[in-house]
Amino acid sequence: ALMLDIMLNFDEYPEEPLRLVHGPSFIAPDFGGFRTTLESNLIPFLDENEGAIISLFLEIRGDVSENSATIRATILEHLQEIFSSVVINGVPLKDMTFKYDHELWNDHEDWPKLDEIRQSGQRIFVFSDRSQFINTEYGFMYNRQVLQENDWEGIDVCEARYMWRSAQVSLASNDYWTRLFFMNHFCCGSGPEAKGDTVGLDLIGGGNNGWGSLYPRIQQCMLNNGGFKPNFIALDWVTQSTEAKEILDYLNFGGKLGTGQTCTEDSHCATSSCSPALGICQCQQCPSDRVNVCLGCVSGQYCAPPGGEGMNTCKSTSQTQNQIDANADTGADTGADTGADTGADTGAD
Repeated sequence: ALMLDIMLNFDEYPEEPLRLVHGPSFIAPDFGGFRTTLESNLIPFLDENEGAIISLFLEIRGDVSENSATIRATILEHLQEIFSSVVINGVPLKDMTFKYDHELWNDHEDWPKLDEIRQSGQRIFVFSDRSQFINTEYGFMYNRQVLQENDWEGIDVCEARYMWRSAQVSLASNDYWTRLFFMNHFCCGSGPEAKGDTVGLDLIGGGNNGWGSLYPRIQQCMLNNGGFKPNFIALDWVTQSTEAKEILDYLNFGGKLGTGQTCTEDSHCATSSCSPALGICQCQQCPSDRVNVCLGCVSGQYCAPPGGEGMNTCKSTSQTQNQIDANADTGADTGADTGADTGADTGAD
């Protein structure tokens, strides 16, 4: 998924006025032409990865003025021209965009599965922040109709940006599919400000994109938005996102919470358990007969104390049961000769 700010700049770039920018309109640095970037970056990727599904989130800049209607109409005209003329293996982009009202999805009570999307060929999703860009022929969707989003700046709280707690989409011919949750996770107002706590080794909790920061924030957002898991998570410095991808896998497929991050207190860890001796996130202690999964362990394991200065460890509950059974057998065989004290000690061990 790509978050792209776009604006018109005929004065400096008359040959390719639709530009990729970022920041306030009056100082936004230019990062190249929209079409050129698609052709040199995104198109080769889609061509080489036939199963890839891409989401483009377009934010429009420079259109808040007395000429806003004209500017938006011109941007839309350029977008339509690009999506009509840029092709992948002879197929124009506009024929590869997802169209919720396509006959393929008429019998769907919710969004299609990823495999269905791949098979359909509609593997480019386009969302914009302007209602004037809605176009079912090109697959351009208005974000307020299909997404809910939290405020973009800061990771200490998780509050609404728009359509918070809205359960269903509000499309022209569809008001029953689940609204998708777009979760922002940006600590600061700019990338350079965020770098120190995001990129590097031995960062507390794995850094802003790590288990100790991102996973608790997801739980906080879900608590505030009515329980919706994020469908998209927006991050700074995605070059350091290994743990973020592990978190996505956990949300989708289950498994265990991540451990091993640097910490000085329990709140720095996804498991809420920091080893005081080693300063490393660890599994959270729980008994071997616990019904639910122990935090930091997989199903069928429990989290045992270290027995000294060290870390908690995940152990198999089946091994514990085998040990109990073996001890029971030992106690029965030795009987009165072993003595009550020996039996009691064996059972406790």
